[in-house]
Amino acid sequence: MRIKDRVISEIERMTEERLGAVLKFIISLEKESAAPGTAGETKWGILALESGAFDFWRNPEEVEYAIDDLKERK
Repeated sequence: MRIKDRVISEIERMTEERLGAVLKFIISLEKESAAPGTAGETKWGILALESGAFDFWRNPEEVEYAIDDLKERK
């Protein structure tokens, strides 16, 4: 049995309440595959954040720059 046929078979047996949850899940999957808005929402962004590559931001003593470094100097 194909996956699509199995999904349809399972959906036909569900209550309206459960179908609402399934619909929300399908919509969230569609949003996930759509053009994301921020790096944290992309699959690469999630991978980068989960990899520990940016963990140094959690310890301010390890950060070499401060907010004052962002200010324009005259």
